[in-house]
Amino acid sequence: MTAIAWGDWDNDGDLDLASARDGHVRVYRTHDGAVDPEPVWGSESLGAPRDLAWGDMDKDGDLDLVVPDADGQVHLYENHGTGLASGPPV
Repeated sequence: MTAIAWGDWDNDGDLDLASARDGHVRVYRTHDGAVDPEPVWGSESLGAPRDLAWGDMDKDGDLDLVVPDADGQVHLYENHGTGLASGPPV
């Protein structure tokens, strides 16, 4: 399954792309209307990510990433301004 979600991950005013496929989630930056070909961040293997959503889960002003998988676990990746850090599934 493939899923995508747009969000301003790095707070630069451009929408960046999160993509889930092949068991991994990757984040790609956008510059001048074009998506960079290389990801700036990638997750560990998740098996089968089913969807993705950006949202400010910890109310610190930057977008965090939520990824439910096929096993019913929900993975939260907290944005610390310099990258995404994974916590235990919720």
